[in-house]
Amino acid sequence: MKKAIVTGGMGFIGGWLVRELHKQGVYVIIVDKYIGDAVDNENTRHICCELSEINRLPELIPDRDIDIVFHLAWQGVSDADAGNYSVQLANVQAAVDLVGIAKQMEIPSFLGAGSLHEIEGRIEMEAQKPISNPRFAYKAAKYAAHCLAKAKAGENEIRFLWPIITNTYGYGDRSNRLINYFIRSVQSGTAPALSKGEQIYDFIYISDLAHALYLIGEKGVDGRDYMIGSGTLRPLKQWLEEAGRTIDPKVPLGFGAIKSNVVSIPEEAFQYESLFKDTGFAPEISFAEGIRLTAKWLLQR
Repeated sequence: MKKAIVTGGMGFIGGWLVRELHKQGVYVIIVDKYIGDAVDNENTRHICCELSEINRLPELIPDRDIDIVFHLAWQGVSDADAGNYSVQLANVQAAVDLVGIAKQMEIPSFLGAGSLHEIEGRIEMEAQKPISNPRFAYKAAKYAAHCLAKAKAGENEIRFLWPIITNTYGYGDRSNRLINYFIRSVQSGTAPALSKGEQIYDFIYISDLAHALYLIGEKGVDGRDYMIGSGTLRPLKQWLEEAGRTIDPKVPLGFGAIKSNVVSIPEEAFQYESLFKDTGFAPEISFAEGIRLTAKWLLQR
């Protein structure tokens, strides 16, 4: 791998992936709607482009020696647009279109960012009862994009990779996702409102995630399922208890305060064998160390 496109390369995961690709000697073309004052250099080029304008890439990027496109851009992940059907359908269309663009630009490989929310969505669908989760549209759209982009890639003989990311966190994440919410609450001395924490979870620090994405892009097998995590499975309560002890053991934790929209993924759904076997990936940052690094960064903001 010598040259790659990264959509969403100015975001949390995308930014860390760009750093990892640079570390591996890869030239990166960042495609993002947020470019600002970013400056091109010998390792990077920035292309300002909305997902709705993704079909302009062949004219914006004349290169025909790109090895892979990492598609990380997605509207409405952890905000109100997660439940916006129009936004989520547009995400699906952009992912499918980008596979066709890869064919047009003679890019042989496509890697999209999957999510555990895909698995949660399928579990909710199979429960044979009404779905009341206001953010279900995001889950359904991620799975639809996975299926349709994979089919499009097969038709066009594009190597297709769609690793499922378990739960990532770390330095640079400005969202209010679970770990950030938890750390901010404990740092302020406030008990975070949590579910009972009985569901099985795994977490992976952002630098380890970026390295795993690079390795899958470099060594992953066309069409094979990959899941990215630390490989350690335990109830969410145990993870958060460790995080609480790491930050401030005196602050109480509000387990059981949240009772709705809790989906439990079965342990057998977490499959890491392909990741470890095909790529040789091994995480380097322990959960406690990752929590310390994240907490330190949040305090400095």
